[in-house]
Amino acid sequence: MHHRDRLLKLDAAAHEALQIFQVDKHPSYMGIGRAKEGFSVFGILNKCVTPMGRRLLRAWFLRPIIDIDVINNRLNTISFFLCCEEVMSALRQTLKSVRDVPHMLKKFNSPSSSCTSSDWHTFLKCICSLLHINKIFEVGISEHLANKLQHMSIDLVEKANSSITAELDYVSNLVIGVIDVQRSKEKGYETLVKENLCDEL
Repeated sequence: MHHRDRLLKLDAAAHEALQIFQVDKHPSYMGIGRAKEGFSVFGILNKCVTPMGRRLLRAWFLRPIIDIDVINNRLNTISFFLCCEEVMSALRQTLKSVRDVPHMLKKFNSPSSSCTSSDWHTFLKCICSLLHINKIFEVGISEHLANKLQHMSIDLVEKANSSITAELDYVSNLVIGVIDVQRSKEKGYETLVKENLCDEL
């Protein structure tokens, strides 16, 4: 089955009728502030702690999956996390430190953007948090829970290991080896490379 054939096509009228989304354009009575999600299905179910998670969940609501195998796998994953609240709590706490990584990378790659020491510090913190996720699974998943995952055909740990690899650790070490985050912060510079690294920089 083609990927697009596994998705339910809903137009804006259907989303409005079902109250999937509800944007409050003026959060305060004075009309001050950014628009935010109002009382809606998405607003009720959105418990994501990262910007990427919120965008993914929103995409799922915009184009709901109709593949029964995928739906059952997601339900099994939810059931699994409900059975191990300590692991879920540890993951949520760790993911709270993960900012909008795609936005940060876009900023780093833009010649017109000014990257501060705070940006690099936040980026490094994101990487450390992501690397810690595998450690949570390694320590928090007992033999009983591992058997439960296998019985429910959930490849959660495998997906995490394949997505969060040693390459992230390499990137972290590369940034630490080049950018002097602490000295940049102390001197008030936007970005400062480490001393004696490169005369041109």
